Amino acid sequence: MRSILRSSTLLAALATALVAVAVPASAGTATAANAVRPSTAPTAILTGARITFTTNDEDKDADTQVLVQVHTPTTVAAEVIDYFDHFDDRSVHGPYSMFTFANITAADLNTGAVSFIITPFGNDTWRFNYSIAMTFSDGTSFTFGENNKSLSQSNRSFRTPFTFTTQVAVPNVIGRNLSSATTALQAAGLTVGTVTHRIDSTCTFVNTVAAENPGAGSAVSPGTPVNLTIGDKPRTPCP
Repeated sequence: MRSILRSSTLLAALATALVAVAVPASAGTATAANAVRPSTAPTAILTGARITFTTNDEDKDADTQVLVQVHTPTTVAAEVIDYFDHFDDRSVHGPYSMFTFANITAADLNTGAVSFIITPFGNDTWRFNYSIAMTFSDGTSFTFGENNKSLSQSNRSFRTPFTFTTQVAVPNVIGRNLSSATTALQAAGLTVGTVTHRIDSTCTFVNTVAAENPGAGSAVSPGTPVNLTIGDKPRTPCP
């Protein structure tokens, strides 16, 4: 992957392009993963951002440069600029890390926007979906994206507002008893969903959590129920 370019010529071209997308004729709203009241602390700092591209039926050429920026109302919060690679039809690429600027808070991003600008070398039409995941210093995260976007040499940019919706990570409760798992899930702002039992022929998870769904590390809305499977002792002696 080519390193981030910062030549004066490129910056001038990008500045011109950004003016063109600052007030689009029409802009949709980026789709958030969930539509719940944000639980991220307003003072939580943006600590990371990653983007994933899913190309549809029109590929991206290897020499088409892509600039993606996440905006607050007054500044840029995160960005990535790169050629990446040739993106084949119906392929997934990423996640790619985005550079995050210092001291951007969750409150700054309550009303944000994402902008895309491509610089093709000749003719190129790219149809794609994207997803951006942002993480914050209090452990929460926010994922948003759009489907069926299209950029080309004659339509090089778009800008879309998003509504800030936060998520929390599901803790790993595998191996804990039900009481301990419940405490951990509630501490993360989640609830216990359906509890089922299954025979554990290996005796590895007897009377403890053998599986959880959604899985550990999944980003979900606060209050999401997590289904647990408890291992039961088999009738035959344990190995």
